[in-house]
Amino acid sequence: MELSQEYFDQVIKSLATKGDVLNIQDDIASINQRIDTLPTHSDLTQFATKQDLERFATKDDLLELATRTEMRSLKADVAEIKEIVQRNFKTAEEDIIAVIKDVEIIKNRVTKLEHKAA
Repeated sequence: MELSQEYFDQVIKSLATKGDVLNIQDDIASINQRIDTLPTHSDLTQFATKQDLERFATKDDLLELATRTEMRSLKADVAEIKEIVQRNFKTAEEDIIAVIKDVEIIKNRVTKLEHKAA
């Protein structure tokens, strides 16, 4: 490589200037200010304590909760039970109506027999 004026000019242009150094110092000051605003260990005491964290649900607590599949299964079971109860209620209602009719028929018979005997 030949040591020419152009080479030296190119090398000099790639070097940092006083303005570049001042800009870097400003950037460093800005970064330091941002770092200074970060919470320190003593600042962390204002956040959740160990006792506070113990009140929250843990992974084990969440694993004990019912899954969507279990909930769907439970809903299906409840729907089936509801259907059976409604069917039994309807059957019981029909049986009660039939008993009332039978009682009415017997009452009429007894009344007729009492009238004949009198």
